[in-house]
Amino acid sequence: MNNLTLIKASFERVLYTHKTHEKAVERLENKSKLMKILQIIFLVLTSTGVLTQLGDVFKDADYKIFINLFIVIVTLIATGLSIYDLGDNTDNLIREHKKVANDLLRLRDRYISIIVDIQNNNFEDNEIKTLRDKLSEEAADTYNNAPSTTSKDYQKAAESLKNNGEFTFDESEVDRYLP
Repeated sequence: MNNLTLIKASFERVLYTHKTHEKAVERLENKSKLMKILQIIFLVLTSTGVLTQLGDVFKDADYKIFINLFIVIVTLIATGLSIYDLGDNTDNLIREHKKVANDLLRLRDRYISIIVDIQNNNFEDNEIKTLRDKLSEEAADTYNNAPSTTSKDYQKAAESLKNNGEFTFDESEVDRYLP
């Protein structure tokens, strides 16, 4: 196996890991939004129930017990969601995944530059080995400090890269942004 093959394999791992962390961010942001929406809904329901009781709108005894039971259940759910949110570190995980994704993006771009330079014979063999080892160490450090992702994050990343073309572009697309 030659140096270029090794570097391309490392590039592919960085590419997939970068996309996997982006998908983890999407998953966690969706979870965070859902939790916030649920908290708002249950807070509104709790407030409505309490205000209804204060206004004593329903004077019929048959309805009152159901309204009280509903208020208790909604209040318990709202309290449970709030307690869960206090111990939840989703926002920190989102920041960590974004940092890792950004670090991997820079690393990915460096791999691309090195691959092009190797293909253009801009390096001697010993320089290639030095660069390969340096990038490999940086990738290992990034991987070691990265939060865990899920198999579903990886599946979504693979689908995005293989089927949705999230890392592809054509020359005319690039030319539109150049003078």
